[in-house]
Amino acid sequence: MKKVLIFNFYKGILYRGIPIYSSNLIIALKQKGCIVNEWSCPTSLVKLPRFIIDLLFVFSEQFIMPLMCYFGKYDKVIYPYNSCSILAAFGDKSLLIIHDFIPNKKAKEKISLSALYIILTQRIHTFFKRDVAFRFCNNKKNSKKCCLVESMYILSFSEFILHT
Repeated sequence: MKKVLIFNFYKGILYRGIPIYSSNLIIALKQKGCIVNEWSCPTSLVKLPRFIIDLLFVFSEQFIMPLMCYFGKYDKVIYPYNSCSILAAFGDKSLLIIHDFIPNKKAKEKISLSALYIILTQRIHTFFKRDVAFRFCNNKKNSKKCCLVESMYILSFSEFILHT
């Protein structure tokens, strides 16, 4: 039985998109017999200004999640927000889920700080050949058009579910 940690930071803050997908993923993994825990923004902090919550997201993703993985002895840590921990790339327990390539578009002349963050973490993650899953099959096909390294290891979501 695998022990899985899911970084569902915006649960309780956003009621659409990735938080809902992550909640559904938790249900599916539990049905497969996994022990699943999730990390989300503490409820006492959800009323803070959005830019502070976004900074807490980055801090949680980069530092808290790797520590939780290490001390919690998780088999896999899932990062479903298109980005992942750089520290986690040095281990082999992370799974980056890519939902879309909006931040990766080459045509942008000005790149936002959040897009730069996403691209940087994706590149480091793929450089170390860590697991990458795509929410949609089209994303797997389009991954070659974006600035991801050619040698990245790709794991489709269905393959991940089958191997847990």
